[in-house]
Amino acid sequence: ADSAIWLETLTRSLPLAGCLGLLAGCLLTARYIVLDVQGLIEHDLDPDKSSAAVSTSRSRAKAESRSESQSTEEKEVATAWVDGTEPDEYDTSDDRPLSKAERKRLRKQQGRYRAA
Repeated sequence: ADSAIWLETLTRSLPLAGCLGLLAGCLLTARYIVLDVQGLIEHDLDPDKSSAAVSTSRSRAKAESRSESQSTEEKEVATAWVDGTEPDEYDTSDDRPLSKAERKRLRKQQGRYRAA
């Protein structure tokens, strides 16, 4: 009589355990993807193995050079205010339309001012 009770319990609980295992796997995969997109997971890629790794390293190098140029621009703007001179980006003498990058930077600055 005891074996029939255990058999019925296992029969009912194993599908539940399988579904819980699948749910846990999906959640772990989603967490990995989110952390990878945010750049919090470092990958050890061998550039000799695939061309995708080479293109990834090139894109990272481009992103690093962009961030370096942006940080130098920010330093120049910060020192301009310390010197008592106004930065050039506030010069309204030219009537050309803003580029996409300039519009994006302006939206970010406006968002920071609204948050503060």
